[in-house]
Amino acid sequence: MKAIDIVLGRSVFQPKPMVEYKGKKCLVTGCCGSIGREVFDLLLKSGAYVVGVDIYENGIVKMLHEGLDARLQNANNTRIDGLDYTFHCSAYKHVITGEKFEAVWWNNVDTTQYIDRVTEGTLVMASTDKAAGASEMGRSKKRCERILAESGRNNRVSVRLVNCAYSSGSVLSLWKDFMTKGGDKVGYPSVCLGSVSRYWMQLKDAAYSLLMAGLLESGTYAITGAPKINMSEMWTAMCETYQWSHFDCKLVGLQKGDADHENLTTFEEKLEETSLTWMHKII
Repeated sequence: MKAIDIVLGRSVFQPKPMVEYKGKKCLVTGCCGSIGREVFDLLLKSGAYVVGVDIYENGIVKMLHEGLDARLQNANNTRIDGLDYTFHCSAYKHVITGEKFEAVWWNNVDTTQYIDRVTEGTLVMASTDKAAGASEMGRSKKRCERILAESGRNNRVSVRLVNCAYSSGSVLSLWKDFMTKGGDKVGYPSVCLGSVSRYWMQLKDAAYSLLMAGLLESGTYAITGAPKINMSEMWTAMCETYQWSHFDCKLVGLQKGDADHENLTTFEEKLEETSLTWMHKII
């Protein structure tokens, strides 16, 4: 798969509704976020009964207007009896851009609270490949993985998702906004190009990966089947797709803790095959 395929929204894993979730009672945290909403919708298509919670009031209201069961998150509305699955998708993505203490608290303490509140069924947590790196985001999600692993839960799964094209925090969304709403009239976008490369998939691939992982044994999993693409190729594909003739951009350095090439695991970790060719268990 090439950069243009990702830019055009072509799926990596060919996701589809899953009959295994038909009739299951599921909770989705962060249901107003990019990944959370995708998980919510895929569960509905799979025939599950789904409840979504989020701290984003406007997003909850929008979902209620769509006739969906969405609730403003508080200490009580996550105590839902008889849950079969909880998909924990709420998190601060760009920890470094927010109040550091608050962001790390949300990514770590909030995970602990859900482990305590939701005691039934399988808990599936959306993590990130950045957990194998040294960025603030990566360290906070690595702690979440450890918290879940040490919780004593029998049914617990963490999935290290890779970059999702056109998610709310994706650089592709920023580039698209730049190319369609202002272009060089508002200056050139800040882009890390050169030798920088990242793993990519679509939001629907991320949701499908989380649902598939929910059927596996407890553990932490890595998405190993996503294509790794040079960011210069992604920028060129975006320019061609949105007919942006100015290929110029402002080159910037990497954020603290980021690397030119992301890894799926740390040096201490190893990968073990699963029933899925594109997902491996981290041991």
